Amino acid sequence: MHARTLMTASTLLLALTATAMAKDDTVRTEVRRGNSSAVVVQSGDPKSATVHVERRPGYVKIEQHSRGSSATVIQIDDAAEGKR
Repeated sequence: MHARTLMTASTLLLALTATAMAKDDTVRTEVRRGNSSAVVVQSGDPKSATVHVERRPGYVKIEQHSRGSSATVIQIDDAAEGKR
């Protein structure tokens, strides 16, 4: 095999390995509502993370805690905002 082909193949293998390792240490929560979506991504062990999703008409709240950090995302549509 040509040296350049071997180098490219090994670089690709390293990139794929790094990506696979990164996915193991990532907590990801995704919520979709119609045309809207919210994604929360944090580093950490998915088994030890806590995720709470609250849904009401016109309202979605995501709370995610991992490795001492936390993230909160709130989506409100126009109809729900007028009712507050």
